[in-house]
Amino acid sequence: MQEYTCSTRLLDYENSAIEVLIVQQGWRELPVGERIEAVRRYIIENVVFTFCGGGIRPVSTVLVSRGGNSMERCAAAMALLRAVGISCRLRAYLVDEEALYHLLGDSSGHQGQSVLLGVTEAFGETAWNHLEGLSLDSLLMGKRGFVKLADISGHELGVFTCPEDALARYRKAYSWGQRIRLRLLLSRLERSLKVLRERSDQVVSE
Repeated sequence: MQEYTCSTRLLDYENSAIEVLIVQQGWRELPVGERIEAVRRYIIENVVFTFCGGGIRPVSTVLVSRGGNSMERCAAAMALLRAVGISCRLRAYLVDEEALYHLLGDSSGHQGQSVLLGVTEAFGETAWNHLEGLSLDSLLMGKRGFVKLADISGHELGVFTCPEDALARYRKAYSWGQRIRLRLLLSRLERSLKVLRERSDQVVSE
């Protein structure tokens, strides 16, 4: 399964800073299952989810910025997993904006657009396993009974060996004008997420 372990322009795990991180965390010394879970937890705790940005930056950049969209968080997990010898792939979904607004508790007008979200899958001892919690903000995962991304997705785009291929297929389906409208949608979703976070912080502080 060499195609599931190689580096790419976005999965740039040969970057020296990523290697330093891996050595510091000691992930290579862990059993396979614990290695996968350790990487998953690291991304959840150290790369804050954002809707902003319609593309995907190299993983080395995402880790330094400590923030990323769904595809960037999934790509970051993929790069770290491959760097520690774990085969992994990306399952991409087109999620309707109405479903996302519903999770955000926002009743804004909808224009029928879809947002590209991802799920990282890692090969454990004997099978492929979904890494839950990377696709969306932790405030949204599990909200209103939705636990897995597939539960709210209207369309599965496919399974890909690297994020570049998923992004290329996604872009083929959208004109330039549609991409501009998508960026505006992502900005609106980000504002709604900010409001939800502020409400959550208020509840915690009370």
